[in-house]
Amino acid sequence: MIYLQFEVEPKYDSDENAQYGGAYVNCWINQAMPKSAEEQARLDIESHGWAIRTLEEKSLVAREDYAESDNLEYYEQALIDGEVYVFHTFPPEICH
Repeated sequence: MIYLQFEVEPKYDSDENAQYGGAYVNCWINQAMPKSAEEQARLDIESHGWAIRTLEEKSLVAREDYAESDNLEYYEQALIDGEVYVFHTFPPEICH
């Protein structure tokens, strides 16, 4: 499983543009190859109206990494669905 975190901003013409200044997106992609997982995540995020600012983190993770974490549910859901994206949005006035 590959975990990635991106900082994103809404695309100019997206529905989210007026509502959000940006977001951090935590991604769990059930693939073995980090490059393929990153490519998939980028395409999925951008296809939903977000532009990627930066890749903040990319790592190989296992269930044990989440033994004492609230994120275990996302890891386990990605095992079922193949991917999970969790957006932590912030309002426009907090833009960088």
